[in-house]
Amino acid sequence: MEFVRKHINKAIIITGRPQHEERWDYPLDAIREIAINAIIHRDYTSAQDSVVKVHDDKIEIFNPGGLPAGLTVKKLLKGDYISNARNKKIAEAFKAAGLIEKYGSGIKRILSAFKAYGLPAPDFEETSGGFLVTAYKKTPQVKEQVTTEVTGEFGIKSGLSRDQVGTKSGLSSEEVIRILVFCSIAKAIQDIQKEFEWTNRTKFRNKFINPLLSEGLLEMSVPDKPQSRLQKYRLTAQGRKILEKLKK
Repeated sequence: MEFVRKHINKAIIITGRPQHEERWDYPLDAIREIAINAIIHRDYTSAQDSVVKVHDDKIEIFNPGGLPAGLTVKKLLKGDYISNARNKKIAEAFKAAGLIEKYGSGIKRILSAFKAYGLPAPDFEETSGGFLVTAYKKTPQVKEQVTTEVTGEFGIKSGLSRDQVGTKSGLSSEEVIRILVFCSIAKAIQDIQKEFEWTNRTKFRNKFINPLLSEGLLEMSVPDKPQSRLQKYRLTAQGRKILEKLKK
């Protein structure tokens, strides 16, 4: 938590009362809960490291060890499960220390904290033999800037046809152009998904990413490992040609 606090921002809010308020980029209690879960549920037989990465717009916390058999992310988020800590002795120690309020209630508190903070719910996913939680920081200014740039530079409001953007993906010209512009610099799937405000990653990948990959407009940064957690998507030469054509 000291590492996280060191690398995120804190705003001082003047309220008119004698004492000012402090607001961090993220709800710290929720980040702490995610970190605690990573320690309790880590697979300690794995040689993989637990990892905490703080980016400009998100925090990623990864721990080795997937979900128990029969438990899915969907069930986890709905609270449709019975808590079963992988490391019971560690869980008991944390509860005795007052770091756990109630077994199985952590995810619910995390989601509630982010909602109360006005931030999108974190992403929870099994990946690379472990479990990854990605918490996002709200950046409306950046999004507004990107939208304005796309609309102004490529004439989104004019209603370009699919023939003009040269794709048979079934996506609208607006969707194709927004993705291509956004991926001018390689982006991770969660960043693209966040930009388009889709919560279901599988559906998002099937609707937006896979069609543009198959048509050669996007490419993977790690093509030999499609499931790599370091995977990013970027424009191909063909994709750049389309954008250059539209600029004219």
